[in-house]
Amino acid sequence: HVYFNWSRWYVQGPELGDAITKSWRVDRMQRAEPVAGSFARTGQMHIPDGFDLSEHERTVRIRLPEETIDNLPTPNRIEVRSDDGDGLVDVTITVIGEHRLRHLLLAVGPEAEIIEPTEMQQVRRDHAAALLRCYTGES
Repeated sequence: HVYFNWSRWYVQGPELGDAITKSWRVDRMQRAEPVAGSFARTGQMHIPDGFDLSEHERTVRIRLPEETIDNLPTPNRIEVRSDDGDGLVDVTITVIGEHRLRHLLLAVGPEAEIIEPTEMQQVRRDHAAALLRCYTGES
């Protein structure tokens, strides 16, 4: 089954040798090969209303300039915790996946302070260094 939803194309069906039906996003497929034979439809097709991605949620608490909030990458979920009147706000930000988390950690800008989890400070430094190496040609 092929369907279009959430501005993306999906294929729904099992992997070869498997009986469990899954939804596959077409633009994320790395390789597809034709196979001999045909496939029989297995019951009624059900297009999901959404996907449960809660196991991939990543949350950080950051102190940053208030004007930065509107420029953060989306999608995200933001909860403003406090505003001390100094132009900085303490926010909790949740994104889906490690890639979006690393992107967020750089997008908050150099003025931002990562409060928790504290190990995200090192993740931020490592990701910034890796990106710089891409541009400088270093290994």
